[in-house]
Amino acid sequence: MKQATKSFLQGLAMLSLCLAALVFANNHQQASTPVSMPASPPAIAYFAGGCFWCTESDFESVYGVSEVVSGFMGGPEKNPAYKQVAMGKTGHVETVAVYYDNTRVSYTTLLQAFWRQIYPTDGDGQFVDRGYQYSPVIFVKNVEQRQAAQQSMSELAASGRYQAELKVRLLDVAAFWPAESHHQDY
Repeated sequence: MKQATKSFLQGLAMLSLCLAALVFANNHQQASTPVSMPASPPAIAYFAGGCFWCTESDFESVYGVSEVVSGFMGGPEKNPAYKQVAMGKTGHVETVAVYYDNTRVSYTTLLQAFWRQIYPTDGDGQFVDRGYQYSPVIFVKNVEQRQAAQQSMSELAASGRYQAELKVRLLDVAAFWPAESHHQDY
């Protein structure tokens, strides 16, 4: 009986050591590196709403927007400089490229943010910035953006908020020329 008890206790001790070793190994094994799916590139929307510095800062505060780049769009000249555009010599309008995560913010939400930044019945500039280069434009990349922008404009016009006709143009995306580095994040 003494031998059986001794064998039983030895077996129990061995089992305890094995269990302790398994628990230790399980708790101290290297964590496996999770396989992450490559992030999809951000979606891009383009808006012109007067001075790009004001438009840029307003869009940067929208949840889901990762970056806003100030630049120019719409004119025929390649790589225009700020001074040329500001003097109205190139046919471009000051525009921002809004990079956003469309799983966090929708294009429709960006349109709503745009309407809050501008005075949509003024097609000759925005606020103190006057001239074609400061006119309000929504540049659309595809049919879906065009439809969303048209619907948003129709809803705003029907809201009765403005007595005059909306003067925001819808144009197809053209070449986007980033402004000089000192105009970014101004």
